[in-house]
Amino acid sequence: MVEFSVFAAGNESVLKFQNSTLSDVLEVIHYVVRIILLTYYLWSSLKIYKSYKAWSLDQFSNIETISFRWFRNFIYFMISWLVCLEILFVLDEILELSFYQDWWWNLPLVLTAFYVGLQGYSQPQPKRILFSLNLAKTKALPALETGKVLV
Repeated sequence: MVEFSVFAAGNESVLKFQNSTLSDVLEVIHYVVRIILLTYYLWSSLKIYKSYKAWSLDQFSNIETISFRWFRNFIYFMISWLVCLEILFVLDEILELSFYQDWWWNLPLVLTAFYVGLQGYSQPQPKRILFSLNLAKTKALPALETGKVLV
C-alpha cells in the first residue's frame, strides 16, 4: 500500500522513496514474509497430502488404481522451484545479472507446470470423492444401482 501511495504521488516521490531506507526495509520485510508464507503453504500441502493418503487407505478397496505420486512430486517440484528461485536471487544480487541472464528461475516452474498437466490428465480418477481432514466426519456414500459404494 505504501508503494502504491508513493507511485500515485508522482515521479519525484518515487525517486525519493527509492533512495530512502524505508524502501530497503520494506523490501526485506516483503521478502521475509513471502518466504514464510510459501514455506507455510508448502508444509500445509504436505500435511494435507499425507492425511489424504492415510484416509484413502480406509476408503478404497483397490488402492493400486489410485496414484498419489504425481501430487507428491508436484509438491517436491514446487519446493525445488522455490530453492532454485532463492539461489538465483542471491546469485543475481551478487553478480548483478542482466535481464537476459536472470530468467532461469522460471525454467523449473515451467517444467513443474508441464509435469502436473501431463500427470494429472494421464491418471484415471473416481467420479466422486468425499474427503474431510477430520476422519471421523467422513462417511461412505450409499450404494448405487451397480452395488458399488462410491466415496
